[in-house]
Amino acid sequence: MIYLMIMAPRTNINQNAHTNRSTSRPLINAVNTGRIESSNPMIAPRPENMSIPVSEFNDVVSLLATLNDKMTAVSSDVSELKVQCQVGAQSTGMQAVLDSDMDPQNIISSSRHPKISSIIWGRLRDINLKTDDLELIKENDDKPTWDVNVGLSDKFNKNLASDLMLYICCQPVAAMVSPKELCGIIVNSYYNRLTASKLTEEDRQTNTTSNRRGNRKTALNKRRKKMYTKHKDAITEKFNWDYNGVFYRDAMSGDETETDTSVVASRPGWRSDELNTVFDFLDELARDDLGKRATQLKLRSHVLVHETIPRGLVTKMPTWSKRI
Repeated sequence: MIYLMIMAPRTNINQNAHTNRSTSRPLINAVNTGRIESSNPMIAPRPENMSIPVSEFNDVVSLLATLNDKMTAVSSDVSELKVQCQVGAQSTGMQAVLDSDMDPQNIISSSRHPKISSIIWGRLRDINLKTDDLELIKENDDKPTWDVNVGLSDKFNKNLASDLMLYICCQPVAAMVSPKELCGIIVNSYYNRLTASKLTEEDRQTNTTSNRRGNRKTALNKRRKKMYTKHKDAITEKFNWDYNGVFYRDAMSGDETETDTSVVASRPGWRSDELNTVFDFLDELARDDLGKRATQLKLRSHVLVHETIPRGLVTKMPTWSKRI
């Protein structure tokens, strides 16, 4: 009797192990192959009349989910309020500057932020708008502009400055700019408009001519630099110099249109003959690259203009490029 009782469990263990192996094999195969045998009772579908007892923790889980949603909403509201407070503080800072006895010119921004300045001018009325589109004209007329007949501390200009401050602070480009710097940029806008209002028609024409010459110098410098980069090996072999240090806008000639197909190039007298030769060679390369489109480049007749080298270029330009 004792012997049989000892052996019986051993026999049951073997049978259970065999049974487990036989029943788990299809599940392993299903995992490996991605196919599930519907005949396996371990993964058979649940009968329709089967009910699952409701856990006492279901109500707790539901409450936690509701609490999580409410806390998320509160967090969003707090974040939005924080942004509003920051913007409001910056606007208040702008008002404080304008209300103080400080001369606004003392906080004019010395840094350049072209994108922010562009946003400001886009927000204000364009006094030089030239278009026949009635819709654009109406849209432009509806925009505010600085009142240059009064100071920046006037109520109207202060309100406009605060409005600009609020608007700029919401723009991504202003994220890394300090409030003090933003105040300076807005003050710049007012004084630029004030200066423009005092210009005579002759002054405006002079500025237009100066800007046109500057734009032509910029375009000429870019084209020559592009040609040098493209044909650097050939140019170095021909002239045996490194010309990377000669491409500055102020080193270019001042072009004035003579006819529809030619321009007069005012060649600075301080440039050496070798530098002039290099620039002429780069212009020839540009015409060759354009091919049939070379007519886009007007013929250049040179006029020597006696002027000293600009102060900013004295140390930048190589010695050989300057006339002694």
